[in-house]
Amino acid sequence: MPPINSKLVHLEFAGVSASAKWATGLWCTADLGAELPEIATVGYANLVEAKFSDLWQNGLGALNGPGTLYSITRARFYNANETAATAESSASPGAAHAGSGMASSPASTACVCTLLSLGVGRSSRGRMYLPATAATSALDNEFQFDVAKLTTLANALAAFFNAVHDLRTPGGASLVPVVRSPTKGIVSRVLRVRVNSQPDRQEHREAGISFDTITRDLAV
Repeated sequence: MPPINSKLVHLEFAGVSASAKWATGLWCTADLGAELPEIATVGYANLVEAKFSDLWQNGLGALNGPGTLYSITRARFYNANETAATAESSASPGAAHAGSGMASSPASTACVCTLLSLGVGRSSRGRMYLPATAATSALDNEFQFDVAKLTTLANALAAFFNAVHDLRTPGGASLVPVVRSPTKGIVSRVLRVRVNSQPDRQEHREAGISFDTITRDLAV
């Protein structure tokens, strides 16, 4: 795979849902300003954590039940043309944020946020798998996400991406959300976010859930 000739930060947002862990991530190009990577990464984690908390409180939390929690943001810095992080930091809200939704969905249920740039083709699109464990029910939504809640989420996502783009650390370090294409070695700035009412699933979350099995012998 060709190297990417940009300084990058990978942002990871994570928590728990029932017996499983959930996580989703976002790539950004990084301008360190006057700061060293180790200092800038601390600033990135703290500032972005506050923005993701806003996203949870203003839209994402309503798609999740009280048993689904957002608990941590991690920021990892990568120098241009390198595949190993050279600095890492994390930040957490004062207390883990619980979902506020009242419906019930499987713990692996996800709402897919598609990240769109000016380019065309798969290399110019990205995805974030957001937890959505209380977003559907047979009676209320016919197994789809509620349009009103989805609209609120879309607005909150746009505000989140704009806030990440506008943040500045004390030393002037900044971030630009991008779609990263390892196969082509390019990054493309995110210009639009899209969500739809079709539920998806996050397979690695599903793999972490413990399922019970009950067996009975037959009288033969």
